[in-house]
Amino acid sequence: MSNNQVEQQIQHYLRALTEQLQGQDIALVQDALYDAENHFRCAFEEANSESNAIIDIISAYGTPEEIAKHYCDMELTVNWAIHGIHGIHGIHGIHANDKPSVHETSVFSIFNDMSAYKALIYAFIRLPLGIAYFAWTFIVGCCSLAASLFIVGLPVLVFYIKSMHYFSLLEGRLIENLLGIRMPRRPANTAFSIKQKILDPMLLKRNWSTSLYLSLQLPLALIYLLLIVLPAILAACLFLSPIFDPIIHAFYPALEIDINWYWLPVTTLVSTALLMLSLFFAKQLGKYNGKLAKAMLVGV
Repeated sequence: MSNNQVEQQIQHYLRALTEQLQGQDIALVQDALYDAENHFRCAFEEANSESNAIIDIISAYGTPEEIAKHYCDMELTVNWAIHGIHGIHGIHGIHANDKPSVHETSVFSIFNDMSAYKALIYAFIRLPLGIAYFAWTFIVGCCSLAASLFIVGLPVLVFYIKSMHYFSLLEGRLIENLLGIRMPRRPANTAFSIKQKILDPMLLKRNWSTSLYLSLQLPLALIYLLLIVLPAILAACLFLSPIFDPIIHAFYPALEIDINWYWLPVTTLVSTALLMLSLFFAKQLGKYNGKLAKAMLVGV
């Protein structure tokens, strides 16, 4: 069996597995395809690339129907363990009885929403990450792209494009853990041949959309800073200043009191309102950020 026939066998299985996973989350599909392709290629290399070994490897792995069912069942189990009954998703989506209760729709329910606090953490790390992403994209990416016109920058450009897999995986892990949106838990693909290692990443649209996503993170981080981070910091300062300023002034009389203790009821109300707005914006912007990431970072 030639290398082309081996590749055809692998791609035929991957297409069949994709069809069986139709309707599932695209991040789950990417993980399943990665695991299958990585297993086939590694097992084929361990078999010393014997001509007919790939058929036995694929047969031993399981039919596409069996593997698809395994991943769907595993996804339900993981979602139940992480999110409970409200987090279970299947082909038909969320369970019909997953409706918010009355207290969950009240104005102050945001303070009991753990997902809002996680989104707030995500907002706080946006600026340093946005700066790092922007620097990598424009310093390494743009410079290597310009230098590649003279051939000498081509290896750096290939390295930059390959790095998009790992930046995508890092961002996906942050989004899934802090924003609760299912993202891939494996890299986008596996590269073995020279063509796959060099040419395919250059032609893959997802790598370039990842680069665009990273370049957008700095302006998005500034929006997070204005709408979420600064109000949250101001809320904390307003609430703590009437408490700590008089105490510090008692030990160091030379230091002036910014806000005295009798302003505490007012600062508490204002800081509560600011924190509420900050949590609300963090949760809402987090949802849109997650959708943007899903569209630009995930693909099969």
